[in-house]
Amino acid sequence: MKNENLVPKVRFKGFSDPWEQRKLKLLADFSKGAGYSKKDIIDQGTPIVLYGRLYTNYQVNITTIKDTFVKVRTGSVFSECNDVIVPASGETAEDIARASHVYISGAVLGGDLNIIKPKINIIDSSFLALCISNGQQNKELIKRAQGKSIVHLHNSDLKQVVLKYPSKRNQSMIARIFDKTDNLIAANEDKLEQLKTLKKLMMQKIFSQEWRFKGFTDPWEQRKLCQIATINPKSVISPHFLYVDLESVSQNRVTQYKAVTKDDAPSRAQRLAKKGDIFFQNVRPYQKNNLLFLTRQITSLIRTSPETFNGSLLMMDF
Repeated sequence: MKNENLVPKVRFKGFSDPWEQRKLKLLADFSKGAGYSKKDIIDQGTPIVLYGRLYTNYQVNITTIKDTFVKVRTGSVFSECNDVIVPASGETAEDIARASHVYISGAVLGGDLNIIKPKINIIDSSFLALCISNGQQNKELIKRAQGKSIVHLHNSDLKQVVLKYPSKRNQSMIARIFDKTDNLIAANEDKLEQLKTLKKLMMQKIFSQEWRFKGFTDPWEQRKLCQIATINPKSVISPHFLYVDLESVSQNRVTQYKAVTKDDAPSRAQRLAKKGDIFFQNVRPYQKNNLLFLTRQITSLIRTSPETFNGSLLMMDF
């Protein structure tokens, strides 16, 4: 009879065999990094992985090292392709229970790093790093981490970890799909930063009138806000309505509505929102958590005159 815990419900096509289960000490050899700290970092030299990298710049697969170098000294420990490293100390058990696959040979491995050398004919290093950082093995390591102000993990702890694993080919496929997903996330994060930079530039150039749309040359007009909008307009409130308060708006979006009655509503529920109204946050305004209301229902603060003014433009200014 198959052990149900070793037969995943979701499988890649062509794989049906149950996973195996062994203690990590039967699947790998263990060692430690040596010496070096942040004070040893120089501008050029031999690439090094310090344990802090797994906190500040975590990667499942470390394929290049372009930002940390040292001058090699006697007793240094160098990476071999397929090494898996785990911090030996950290501030919390959750922080320390993570691993990276060092995909390059010849990099210095600093002190406070546990080094796992999997038997490469059985275990895929990226798969092992993923398991330690995210799977059941992660929870097991969190329990094994010891210490108060500083938490420690030793190779003796890692050896006792129970690893569930499929065939080597299946492991590699699992690792590859997560690697592709990480690359896709990174590419989109880069694109997002580029768009944010572009938006900032456009805001500066357009509102200073340095940039104009083709066909528009007339100077911009200038008015006080009260001349083009109604501030805190009074409304007739129905017996039942949806209420929005400061906590209901996040990142310029309404995240929740509260269904209330007129009798139970807070005293400040006095204004019925219309499409095009602007909600302006007057408590902690530095958060700039304002909202251009584009739906129907509920309550508002600034009502623009659609004949003379576009609420979207006012939102940008806020």
